Amino acid sequence: MSLGRHAYRHALHPSSTNRIDHVWISEELLASTFRRFATSQRRYESRVPGPLEARRRLAKRRNTALAGIAGSGPLEDIACLFGRNGREHMKWTDREERNVHPEAHGENLLLCQIHGQTDRVSNCTEDLPAFPLNPPEPPLPFYSENIPPMEFDTLNGIQGFPDVSQKTSREQVLKEFLKSRPSVTAIGIFVRQLNFDLQREPSYSRLILKHLLSRSANNEGAMQKVVEFLDDPYLNTRGAGNYLCALEHTLSTAAIFGKQRVFDAVIRSLELGLLHPTELQDIIKTISDVKLKRSHGFTARNSRFLVRFHREMWDAIGSCDIYRHKDLSKDIVDAWLSILCERKTYDDFILAKDMILATQDPRSADCRWVPILIACWLKISAESRHSSNRLYIKELLGYFHPTATSEIIIRTTEYLVSTEMGCLLEWQRRLSELDNITSVVSSQIWVDARAQHTAESLGSAQGKNSILSFRHQIVLRIWILRALSKYLPQGPLWRRGQRVTDSPIIDLCAIYESALDKGSYEDLLSSLMKDIHTLGIPSNGLLMSVVELKAAKRTTRAQRRTLEKLETTKVSFAEMFSDIHAYNASNTHFFSVYEKMARQIDVTDPSFVKHAIEIARDGNIQRIWTLIRLFRCHTPLKIAISNLWPRVPDPSEKALVRYNPEPRTALCPDPHLAVEMLHLFAVSLACSRNISPRRAYALVHWLYDFLMKHNAHVKPSLVRAMYHAGVLRFRRAGLNVAPTQYAYILDRVKEIETPEMVQALMEPPRVGESGKRSNMVWGQMT
Repeated sequence: MSLGRHAYRHALHPSSTNRIDHVWISEELLASTFRRFATSQRRYESRVPGPLEARRRLAKRRNTALAGIAGSGPLEDIACLFGRNGREHMKWTDREERNVHPEAHGENLLLCQIHGQTDRVSNCTEDLPAFPLNPPEPPLPFYSENIPPMEFDTLNGIQGFPDVSQKTSREQVLKEFLKSRPSVTAIGIFVRQLNFDLQREPSYSRLILKHLLSRSANNEGAMQKVVEFLDDPYLNTRGAGNYLCALEHTLSTAAIFGKQRVFDAVIRSLELGLLHPTELQDIIKTISDVKLKRSHGFTARNSRFLVRFHREMWDAIGSCDIYRHKDLSKDIVDAWLSILCERKTYDDFILAKDMILATQDPRSADCRWVPILIACWLKISAESRHSSNRLYIKELLGYFHPTATSEIIIRTTEYLVSTEMGCLLEWQRRLSELDNITSVVSSQIWVDARAQHTAESLGSAQGKNSILSFRHQIVLRIWILRALSKYLPQGPLWRRGQRVTDSPIIDLCAIYESALDKGSYEDLLSSLMKDIHTLGIPSNGLLMSVVELKAAKRTTRAQRRTLEKLETTKVSFAEMFSDIHAYNASNTHFFSVYEKMARQIDVTDPSFVKHAIEIARDGNIQRIWTLIRLFRCHTPLKIAISNLWPRVPDPSEKALVRYNPEPRTALCPDPHLAVEMLHLFAVSLACSRNISPRRAYALVHWLYDFLMKHNAHVKPSLVRAMYHAGVLRFRRAGLNVAPTQYAYILDRVKEIETPEMVQALMEPPRVGESGKRSNMVWGQMT
């Protein structure tokens, strides 16, 4: 006791009427007054005129170190500042003086309660000795004066309290006292009389609770004692884990959770800020690990109660001014969100969203639970009856800054694809509901794919260890930008004009091209198409967008249909190559793919030559044009037929000829065999009965132009096939041969054939010998 307080107390004179007059100050008034005092002493700005003033203010803050009591932590027992139970400061005598007449205080107070007089204190103190203003001993916590007489009878039955010299431990005395089944009030008085320091020795508090819990099974009165113990701030020491212990006992023994008042006690402790953060985290894990028996009749009821209890705990924390939502640590929030996302119920997802909005920084996208929560919500909304809440994702993403929203959208899409959860179409529709799409797509985060991929590969804090490859991540970003571009203020995509998404898509295409394997000659569009099918993302015009932005012009209707077909279905390039319309529409964009595919075919292989002749004889025009497209795309074939010169000398000349020493392959075919194959194919087309004369002549003429265009050697068999298809078959079918066509064919015959053969063809047939003479001449030609 300070010197000033001691002098002040002993300066007072006792009342002449020997009556104690004092005013009781409630705990609420004391707490609010001290809070205002502490707040007034707290410095918020730095306006210090000099070092002396600064030192004075610093000393004032040190003297008011308890000013942060209403800050981040829960409110402690403020009454202890003024003595035990808020009345100890009124005892103006020393401890030895207070112990002189201990029986008198208890007996007089007991008489006051028995008689029930209005002015109890005055009537009970009339017969007391003349102690200097000595108030009675406080009977119980919270300063209640309604103490039953049996409480003092229980305490009077103790044969004295143990001291240090006694061998009997205090713990054994406490256990012996608890065996008498005292009330919570009596336990509090007993603990105070023995001077148990429950703050430093919380094991005694746990010992009392376990004793009360052991008798609470199917006993309403004993359970009431447990609740009273939990509500007592002196017996239930903060941080002792009593709430967790009581909950574990209740969850393991109670049949119906909703009727247990222990849960209400936990809620009250959260509202008052009395529950320790570590104990809160353990409680959350405990109620989530409860294994409910399916055979139990109240399983569904208890499960719904536990779901509702999570919400009640969260609301209780929100109503507290001491330990609020912002004060929850990251470990508690992560543990709570993990449990909510794992249970996958509608109410849990609503609570998880509220938890994220209340605890996360809107400018940071570090919360790894947001993508998981959105993915689970998309799945449950598609499967349950709660799909009408369409503003869930909009409210969740609208809380964050546009840059953080962009990163969350990217990570959510990657999570949906990597986990194969689907729901991409629903995700695309929900993205269209965002209000700040222009700000979202304008973020630099879209084109920082390489830096983010590097961070993920190094396992940094920013990286989320995505299992997708770098190319797949770029494809998904282009897909998202294409989906968001439909809902920009510019309107539908068919409207011409530059959009905000054009620039990032072009940059991403450039990054994607730089990531292609140059050794295998990968093409941009073909690689994009393969990655789209590998990822399984829905079609939204990604290929068409890339083509138009790279070419800087609009595509035709046929090209759009072809690109959409390539994006929606897993059609092979071989099938596209065989379809004349698809080939013509996509040849401009995929010619390198077709050329690469064509060069792998060995056109000089005997099996290929046989197959080509059979196709010509069958007269299947679609397959014939496929072969012609193959010749047109086959670069090694063009090179081979142009290298036929000089010609191979006749064996009778006995000349030395140097051949290619390397074995012939599809990439380097034999020139002579290649030219021979084309001539055999031309003769088969001219003689095919399943092809009309006009079509046969057009096909043979194309082959002739193909050879001449690439400076190849034309043999007599080709011009004879042209004559047979363009002249003889025309006449046999009763068709008129155009003079220009006849003159063109004769000019080609004169260039290749001998003069005798040309004269025979030009000689008009005699009467009665037209058919025989024509057949004889053609027989000599072939």
